[in-house]
Amino acid sequence: IPPFIGFYAKWIILSELINSDMLSIALIGIIVSVIAAFYYLRIVWYMYFEEPLTSNSLNVSKDVKVIMSVNGLIILLLGVFPGWLMQLCDSVFG
Repeated sequence: IPPFIGFYAKWIILSELINSDMLSIALIGIIVSVIAAFYYLRIVWYMYFEEPLTSNSLNVSKDVKVIMSVNGLIILLLGVFPGWLMQLCDSVFG
């Protein structure tokens, strides 16, 4: 999904493969990504458009809600603003 960090990572890898004239490997990566997107979207379909088998709801503590919210926010921010993560990786591994 475009605003998340996983999309940005795939985009960079595939663009570098294309720039390095490794079109066959890039094509394999694109095909695998499309297949994976089918499975991801199937889960989303069942989550939002199918009737649930049971009507039980999850009861989680406030700590778990806070941790999951912070985790989701970090993933979203890294996808929207990947610059500092790229600079950190470059300074550590470069």
